[in-house]
This record gives sequence, C-alpha cells and structure tokens, in this order.
Amino acid sequence: MKPHSYGEYVSGRFCRLGMLVLGALVLAGVGSPAAAQEAPEVQEREAFRVCAPPNNLPFSSREERGFENKVAQLFAEDLGLSIEYTWLPQKMGFGRNTLTKYLPEKGRYRCDVVMSATEGFEVGQTTEPWYRSTYVIVYRKGISDEPLKTPQDFLNLPEETLSSLQIGVFTKSPGATWLVDNQLMQQSTSYKIDSGNWQDYPGQVIAKGMARGEVDAAIVWGPIGGYYTKRLADCSDCKNTDFGLIPLNGEKKYPFVFPISMAVRYSDDGLKDTLNRLMQEHKAEIDRILAEYNVPIVSDDGEVHWGD
Repeated sequence: MKPHSYGEYVSGRFCRLGMLVLGALVLAGVGSPAAAQEAPEVQEREAFRVCAPPNNLPFSSREERGFENKVAQLFAEDLGLSIEYTWLPQKMGFGRNTLTKYLPEKGRYRCDVVMSATEGFEVGQTTEPWYRSTYVIVYRKGISDEPLKTPQDFLNLPEETLSSLQIGVFTKSPGATWLVDNQLMQQSTSYKIDSGNWQDYPGQVIAKGMARGEVDAAIVWGPIGGYYTKRLADCSDCKNTDFGLIPLNGEKKYPFVFPISMAVRYSDDGLKDTLNRLMQEHKAEIDRILAEYNVPIVSDDGEVHWGD
C-alpha cells in the first residue's frame, strides 16, 4: 500500500500507508480535477507559493528551517520570485484547503506547490520524484553491545532484552504491521499522526519519547529518524542521546520504501514541467541539502546512503 500524501508516508498507511509520517490522506483531503479547473484563470505568477505544515521538522517549519523550505527557496531564487507560504497543520483537508482553495478576492489560489507528495495525491498531479527514502528502526544503543545493522539483528537480540523493549510506532502504519508479524505489538507505544493538536509532530516519538527514555526504539519514516538522531546527539538535558538506525528497505513484504515527489494542481502542467526541470538542474544542491539533514536515500540499486 502506498502513501498518497505527505502526511501518510511519514506516519504510515503513512501511512494510512497504512508518514510521516508519511500515509492516508492526512494532508490531501478530498478534491477533483474538475473542481480545480472551475476557478477563473490564475493571474501571472508573482511568487513561488508553497503549502506546508508549520511544525513538521525536518520537512518544514514556520521559521523555514526544514529541508523542504531550503529546496523551495532554491527554486524560488532560480525563478527570480519571492517565496510565500500558506501554513496549515497536516490534517484531513490539507490539499483541499490550500492547493485547490481559490481566493476570488485575490484572483488566485492560496498556493501552488506541495513539496512532498506521493503518487495518488487526490487533489493534484505529482512531479517526478526528487528523493526516495525508507522507514527505519531507531534504537537506543544501550540495548546492544554491538551495532545493529539489519532488522534481523534487532529481532535476534536476547529474548530477555527484546521482550523488555518499549517500541514507539504510528498507528495504521507499515511499522505497526511489521511489529504484529513479529509478535512485538504488545510492547508498542502507539502514536497518532493526526492527534488534533497542531503542536504535535511525527518526530516527537524520537525528540521526546526516546530522548526522555519513554521508549527504547521506534519505527519511523527515514528522514525523521535521520534528522532527530543526529540532532539529539548534542542534547544536554536528554536522558538518551546515542541512537542507532536500521533501514527497513530490505523487508520486501512491507511498504517501507517510497519515492517522494512534489504536487501541483491538475491544471498546472506548466508548473509541473518547471519543477521537473529545476529538480534536474539542481540535483547536486538538493542532494547536499538532504545530506545535511541526514536523510537516508534509497538508490536505484536498492542500497541506502546516509548524509553522514
């Protein structure tokens, strides 16, 4: 099962993958090509307008500290445009209330681009993928004397160790399915991707749960795992700061690997073509940005490459 929107792949369906995740259509909402094309013609583009959640690092933040913010700024500068955001938490109706929300008084839509989407995004069309990542297991290194490199290494922990672990996972995610299949669901602490509180974010399973010692491991969308494990290494008031990561791309039975694209309205073929061109021309810069955020990238040969 593939995620249809940014919210899904991160958490799972991601998610109703089964995100970010990550996904479901937590972000997309309901819409149709016909509805998107009924509004009057949009005025000549005066800005690079992006729809994004305001509290969703490492992807986006109101302070523009996420890697999606960095790539959006790169594209805006190339086009000679200012960048404008419409901020909306990752909830049901995200796409309907942003990408396809026409503002008659302004003669335009609220925004024109969603920086992360997957094939099947309901309210728009997607570009070529700009990266491909995988879910990961983040674990507290203290649970093992040796680094854990594969999912089987994790499952092969001594029984007394494995049975004592508390594992964070998003509900209705491929990670939850993996835990069920390996008889570990009874040890899980479930997190909701759409809690109803805009201050919640997918990364809190690591930034709060693991750092405070509430969980010993977590199954999360790769960009979340890579970012927070690196960021928390220097946390002075965290109980736990040393984490390992196990990529789940080798678990072929489960939808852990997803290509991530951008999304525009069905009627905006010109912008789609422009974004595809910009992704090709700025591939080196995009790769550097992803590496800076420690995003695990799944290459064409199936191998995982990390920013560090």
